[in-house]
Amino acid sequence: MVKVFLVEDESIIRRGIRDNIDWESHGFEFVGEAGDGEYAYPLILKEKPDILITDIRMPFMSGIELARQVREVRPATQIAFLSGYDDFAYAQQAIQYNIISYLLKPISMTDLTAELLEIRKKLDHLFEELQAKQKEQTNLNDFVTTLLLDHYQPGSSEEREKRLWRRAESCGLVKSRGIQEEKPSYVVLTTMLLDTQGNNITIREN
Repeated sequence: MVKVFLVEDESIIRRGIRDNIDWESHGFEFVGEAGDGEYAYPLILKEKPDILITDIRMPFMSGIELARQVREVRPATQIAFLSGYDDFAYAQQAIQYNIISYLLKPISMTDLTAELLEIRKKLDHLFEELQAKQKEQTNLNDFVTTLLLDHYQPGSSEEREKRLWRRAESCGLVKSRGIQEEKPSYVVLTTMLLDTQGNNITIREN
């Protein structure tokens, strides 16, 4: 479930959004609401929403200031501004806080639901990208570890070379042999220092 928190100083609008969207059936969980940014902030820290919908002009703490503070502690939270003021200056301020959506009141529940679904798609895409990067980093760490320790592993030089090549391919550092791809490729060079007797002196012992 994607968690949603709502901040809106007009209680009629806040209740209308809260009560007239079928949150669960669309894959959302409505985790809280507040009438101003000052009251909302500690609740947001507690509930950790994935999406924050907030009005811009509110008493005590504006949506702009709330967005700034939330960005500092929860950069992954997606923020959508809801405002009755079609003011370009506000839109400019929204951009600097990486606002995912700028919605103008009045807005129908159908349009708001559609916008939330679009935001969820973007969240899913960001999550997939994060997983891919984590997998790539894990593979790269495994490769580097193997690269550093490979001379301790059994097998001939040819066998070790094949083993390292397979590791490099799995990390995407080199192309598969015989396959031409339009993507950056890398060359990995390793060295081993030997003394006159053929002993490995790459690692110096104290």
